[in-house]
Amino acid sequence: MGHTGNTDIVKELLNYGAKVNVQTLDRRTALHFATWRGNTDIVQQLVSHGANVNLQDEDLWAPLYWAAKLNYIQIARILVENGANLNCVNAGVFQCMIDNKDIKTEDRISLCDIFIDAGYPIHSNSSLPQILSRKPNMDQNFVKHVQTRQLDVLTLKSMCRICVRHELIQKTNGCSIRGKLSQLPLPKLLQNYIIL
Repeated sequence: MGHTGNTDIVKELLNYGAKVNVQTLDRRTALHFATWRGNTDIVQQLVSHGANVNLQDEDLWAPLYWAAKLNYIQIARILVENGANLNCVNAGVFQCMIDNKDIKTEDRISLCDIFIDAGYPIHSNSSLPQILSRKPNMDQNFVKHVQTRQLDVLTLKSMCRICVRHELIQKTNGCSIRGKLSQLPLPKLLQNYIIL
């Protein structure tokens, strides 16, 4: 379904009840293919129709892995906003983003911020800036950005958002947290804050 890249066809299939979480023999879903192809519109459609953002293929790669590896910032944001688990990816999305040699510094910083704001535990790895500095061709502006983000003090408000997101991710079994969040008796402003 997400393999073709044809947004109109995918929309029709979804409107007729296509199952969004069907997996191929190697356990990939339409969301894996749409992410891999960088098709933001199809990713959005699949997620809004209940695609599980945390299903892993046979290599244990979830769609967020491909978004980080291939530098699809908008798709990474959609996946994270819908409950992508930063810790359910083989090799880790943060490491994948760091190892990508073809990514521009400003894009690397954007992905880094998306992951940190969603709860990536950057504070627990004090040696990360030194590790980054030793990587060939690592831009020092990115290293400085990571150092700055490590020094950021998490506010109680941010910690609560991260905890609520984590609980919602666990309760939705990998499907979009937006639906679960909309069922809670919370003001819209608070719902938007929790999403990111």
